[in-house]
Parts: sequence; C-alpha cells; structure tokens
Amino acid sequence: MPSPLARLVLRALFTAVEATRPELSTATGVTRPSVRTALLELEALGLVVPLRVVGGTVGRAATIFGVAPDAGWVLGIDVGAGHVAVVARDLAGSVLAADRHARDHGRRDAPATVLTAIGTARDLVARLHAHGPLRAVVAAVPSFATGTARRPGVPVDPDRFDVEGLTAGMTPLIAADGAWAIENDVNCAAVAEGETGSAAGVDTYAYLHVGRHIGAALVLAGALVRGVNGAAGEIAFAPHPWSPDTDPEPLGLERRLGAAGLLAHGGPLGLDDLLAASAVDDDARMAVRRIGSSLGDLAALVAAVVDPGLVVLGGSVGRRDAFLAAAAERLDELNGYTTLATAAVGGRAGAEGAATLALRTARRALSESPSTGPAEGAAGSASPELTARAER
Repeated sequence: MPSPLARLVLRALFTAVEATRPELSTATGVTRPSVRTALLELEALGLVVPLRVVGGTVGRAATIFGVAPDAGWVLGIDVGAGHVAVVARDLAGSVLAADRHARDHGRRDAPATVLTAIGTARDLVARLHAHGPLRAVVAAVPSFATGTARRPGVPVDPDRFDVEGLTAGMTPLIAADGAWAIENDVNCAAVAEGETGSAAGVDTYAYLHVGRHIGAALVLAGALVRGVNGAAGEIAFAPHPWSPDTDPEPLGLERRLGAAGLLAHGGPLGLDDLLAASAVDDDARMAVRRIGSSLGDLAALVAAVVDPGLVVLGGSVGRRDAFLAAAAERLDELNGYTTLATAAVGGRAGAEGAATLALRTARRALSESPSTGPAEGAAGSASPELTARAER
C-alpha cells in the first residue's frame, strides 16, 4: 500500500485527474521534492504514470501526471426485476463500458436476472483485463441497503432479489483487497442525480422514485441516509389510507401511487398512449393533471418529513416532464418552500450511481488512511458497507 505521503498526493491527483508536480505541491501543501518522491513511489506501485510533457519557449518543461490506465477499475451494476444495467469506470473516472440488458421474464424469475448480472460482470472482467484489477463493485438492487453483512431479521424479498446468489457469483471476480456491496437501487439513482443530474451541486435533496414501485432516497448535508436497517425512504410501507372507517392496507400507498394506481386515471391507456392523447383529448389531459397532482402529494409527504429543499422525481412515471407542472403546482399548495425537478440521468441511473459509489470507495481505499473510517453516503463519498470485503 502507498505510504501516507503517497496517499496524500494520490488523493490530490484523483481530484485533479491530471496535474504537474508544482500543482500537486500546491494542492497538498508539501514540498516539490516530497511530491517527486511520492510520485516515484506511486509509479513503482503502478498507480500513476507521466502522461505528457508541456512547456513553452520560456521556462522549464513540466511533466503532467495522471492515474495509470491499468491501475484498476470499478463496476456499478443495477440488478432490476426486468433488466441488468452496468457502468464500468477506470480510477480516473472515465467510462470503460456502459450497457443495459432487458430481460424477458417476470419479477418471480429473480434467479435468471442474477445469472445475467453475474455473466455480464464476468464478460467485463475478461474484456477489461488490460485496465488492471477490479477494485470495487456495487450492486443496485430493489431491496434494503444492507451491505455485505446483512443483519439477521432484516427482510429481503426473495422474489425481487437473490442476495446470496449475487454475492457468491460476484466476489470471485473482485481483487483480493477489493470491495463488494449491496445498495438500494433508489439510493443509487439519487447518487447519480447528485453527481451529474438534477441535484448536481446540491448537498441536501430527496429523490422520489415512482414507477411500478415507489420509494425515496434522502441526501442530507451530503450524506446518503440509510437508517438503522437500511430501510430509510421505503415510503411504500407508509400506512394508507388514513380514515376513521378504513384500516390501512399493507403497501396501500404503493397501490395508490405506484404506476398501476396512477395510470388507472387514464382508463385502458398505457403511459405513452395517455401522454400522446393528452395533446388532443381533454379527458386524457385531465388524467395527466390528476397523476401530476398525485405526484405532488407524494412529494409533499417526503418534504414534510425531511425538508430537503429539492425533490427530484424519477422512475418510469415520475421522470416524465408532462406531469411536472401539475405536480409542482400541487406541491406549492401543500408546501411552499420545496422545489421540484424531474430526473435527468435516465434509465441507467441505478448503475451510474452504483459506479460512482464504487469509484469513491476504490479511491478511498488507495488514498486515505484506514484510520479515517468508512466513507459516507453521497456527494463525494461512498457507502459505509463498501470498506468491508465479502467473505469468499
């Protein structure tokens, strides 16, 4: 492992992507001779390489250093009910591979999805071997964010995700000192939105997923909130309806505000047909407005609990711009101090967010002292589960 001085320089290089010795000296506050010594060590470890020499007619030429292209890579993989999406990045952050595979099976064929995910990862390991070891993998799954050591008694729906099967297939692909973690898919999408999407540059926000299922993710002061059991944001479990003469139903809120419940406003029309019809048909237009208003209700529920300032709407229904105006109007009626935006990252948000968490973790493992503890959740940090290596 790098010495403390080399770790400091490497951390600065991860931030800058590429830099000269004087620039690294300024960034770290150490002398140029010390930076030179650290760079020689990092070069010997295969982590850093000189990229090119620049200079003009006046002054000495300067060597620009960067992360070695074969220093390793990371993988984010989104294992959904009907799809597998992957994003691979090198340690400089460049995308090496990105793909999405739709699966022609239902939710109850979760083992087939897991096998697809493992096979996809295995193919990438073979394809990207020139980039060095696979240093971290984060899997975004439709389950609680419980990490590699799931607490006994924490429920995981076996129809939605096979934790043990995915772990058994993935861990042999990862470097011996690498990291493996399970993360909730909505949490990963929230991280992606904070990195390059509608919440970029914002350190406190909520992400609201509305599709076949509903869920929320919370980023507070730059940290992804998971809760004691990894179940923070599982709004599908909120009691609904609340009525003096009706008992709340299990998952009643999801039935009311998930895709099936919302699209009932449009009668027999599917989502795309409803949106197309709303351009010419008053009934369809009113149905779109009612759906948007319901999204505003759900956003108000989240905003009332955590006061995030910004709620990003994602998921197959939530991210449609056609619903935004009515949702924002309704949210403003109920909560006048929260902004609403639609998600910008798109269908690979889960994999993108997982890759971001994996990259932060791999970099941290190489550039920070173990005594500094695990990284926090979002906006420049990683999942606390990621520092622990899964048992082989």
